[in-house]
Amino acid sequence: GFVDNILFATHAVAIPEILAMDVRAIRAVRECTRLAVTGAALQWMLTTTATTTMTTTTPQDTGAALVSCLAQRETSQELFQQRVQEVIVTLAKNETMHQDDNNDKKLEASLRHRTKRILNGDDPVWNLLEKRSRNVFRDMVVWKEHDPSWIMQTGIATRSRQQQQHQQRFETEAKKRFRSSGF
Repeated sequence: GFVDNILFATHAVAIPEILAMDVRAIRAVRECTRLAVTGAALQWMLTTTATTTMTTTTPQDTGAALVSCLAQRETSQELFQQRVQEVIVTLAKNETMHQDDNNDKKLEASLRHRTKRILNGDDPVWNLLEKRSRNVFRDMVVWKEHDPSWIMQTGIATRSRQQQQHQQRFETEAKKRFRSSGF
């Protein structure tokens, strides 16, 4: 339902009227999830390439560069893909890529091809991470806290301390589940 047909839809979605006030939040969740899955798949590709043929910058630097690049969507999908490919190749380059020009060109072509497949959602690692992400969302949509002291409140009011604590526990549980899924 909600997770598969709205949050993870692969095409334009007509949001049901009951969710009209939540369109902006739904788009933000969809974009954040896409960014996380794509970034994790690209990071995995760089890491596996680095362990076999070259070294990259630290994972934190790589992650920051990927997030920055992925967050800046272009009007054209082709321009966006080219920019991401350039970032991937730049992150992968180091001294060893200049020792054998023929291998460097093959490696660069491979990185560009694999990056394009990931960005198009046509990569086995991307598909696996996207599936795991869906599963976490499905679990968290029906997550119930085992704390009977928490009582749901209605209306527009400032959040009580109890509600804030519930949200913190929810976020902690969601992060734990994402980490255990490979993110």
